[in-house]
Amino acid sequence: MTENIKNTEREGTGDEFSRSMTLQQKIDTLGFHEKFKLAISGSWSERSILVRDRNKTIAATVLKSPKTTEQEVVAIAQMRNVDEEVLRQIGQNRQWIRAYPIILSLVNNPKTPIAVALNFMNRLTNKDLKALKMSKNVPEAVAKKAGRMFAARTGGRMTTESV
Repeated sequence: MTENIKNTEREGTGDEFSRSMTLQQKIDTLGFHEKFKLAISGSWSERSILVRDRNKTIAATVLKSPKTTEQEVVAIAQMRNVDEEVLRQIGQNRQWIRAYPIILSLVNNPKTPIAVALNFMNRLTNKDLKALKMSKNVPEAVAKKAGRMFAARTGGRMTTESV
């Protein structure tokens, strides 16, 4: 009887070991087809890992998932370790670029292609332009254009009313 308990304890330990394996480790062991299916139908935590996958096809598939919400797209647009192509695809989706938080996240992300970021800057508020022109986390071209746009909109004055 004590042998059965010991065996059960060992099996339980093995079971706990498989549970303690992180989601990242589990996804790393999957093949292309399993990752592809998971990118379409997985949970947000699984898709948030897969959007940073080295394979651009897998990362792009996450954006095509019917489960992807606007809040998730904002989170993806804020990620600094996501591929530029994913950010470009977000910027090309007409439905997503209607949302101001997505545009703001894309412009503030240093990995966003400069052409994409510059394209959306005319839609930013004065407050966000002012913050963007002082930001050290964006490309220099984006910060300079933000400064020029802010000065043009406010007539070169720096009052709190213009913010």
